[in-house]
Amino acid sequence: MVFFGFTLVELLVVIAIIGVLIAILLPAVQAARESARRMKCSNNMKQVCLGLHIYHDIHECLPAGGWWVGILNLPDNAAGETSGYAPPSTTIALLPFMEQQVRYDAIYRLATTSTYTLVLINGTDPALTGNITTLLCPSDGKSSTPIYDNKAKTNIMYSMGDGTAKIDAAWNHNSYKNAPNKQPQSRGLFFQSYWHSFASCVDGTSNTVAVSESVAVTRGNTTATVSKEIKGGVAVVSNLEATGATGFAVYARADVCLTSGPSATDRNQLSSGADTWRGAFYFDGRAASSRFHTVLPPNSPSCQYNFTPSGWGTGVYSANSNHTNGVNAALLDGSCRFVNDIVNCGTISSPRPISGESPYGVWGAMGTPNGGESKSMP
Repeated sequence: MVFFGFTLVELLVVIAIIGVLIAILLPAVQAARESARRMKCSNNMKQVCLGLHIYHDIHECLPAGGWWVGILNLPDNAAGETSGYAPPSTTIALLPFMEQQVRYDAIYRLATTSTYTLVLINGTDPALTGNITTLLCPSDGKSSTPIYDNKAKTNIMYSMGDGTAKIDAAWNHNSYKNAPNKQPQSRGLFFQSYWHSFASCVDGTSNTVAVSESVAVTRGNTTATVSKEIKGGVAVVSNLEATGATGFAVYARADVCLTSGPSATDRNQLSSGADTWRGAFYFDGRAASSRFHTVLPPNSPSCQYNFTPSGWGTGVYSANSNHTNGVNAALLDGSCRFVNDIVNCGTISSPRPISGESPYGVWGAMGTPNGGESKSMP
């Protein structure tokens, strides 16, 4: 009787072949999964842009980046910032056009019956705690996990173009309305208490970025636990501000953020961390929480001048993601582009312009609605 079987050498060869096949196929499978996640993220942005278009059809303007009023969707009629600590986000204005009318109605009741900040930041209403999948990027695996009282996060960020001036003040604030060098509202689509329209987007809706993304902050709430990750975190940089003759901050210096924001020993970490809720609350309209600049390349650090929330007025906030080598961005016409980390950003040491073309290359030009640039995204 003759027995047939594998020798030890043959068995080892088979195992080695299987190992090689796995090594070849696994990256391909992971790449396919990431491609699907990136496509889902892109589709989410298209839904947000559709909401922007419907909002514009009804109100004849785009929603503001945030506004200091209790009654939603109405412009400020006062110059001061007296309605609380966190203005409503652009996303809140879009909820009725994203199949979230019930959630919007609930937030409307909360915001008009008490102090906005206290009710929404400390509230437990389901409208505040339930995730909205359209706002979440599948590549940010932790975006569906809240870090503060079960509040729903967001990865969707709204564009401020290259306007890095006093971004927490309403355009009609007494201290700023007569100081054009401190007003950035013409440099991007979504600034506090400023309602742009399609007509003001003279560069064209297909040449102007409306929405991009950021990894949501993973921890915070105390000085000891603030996030120091480049993606989702914000660095405190003491020499960030470029000031004018009056002592007011004119803009945040992007070049200083790029060099001083990251840690000297680990470029994936920040040199210091701010207790900033970047993406932690979908209803939070502060610039640090829900908006971005087209100044530094995607996945660059984000920086602000002061540690405390009251000092969030001067900062530069970058788009970032867990996608490979870039971020998704949606143009105002609803089309989506993938913006690579090596996108042309011109001269980042340039002063923030008051008008005209952006000095920050293709990325800066795509952020400005009326800079007069002929640049377009490939």
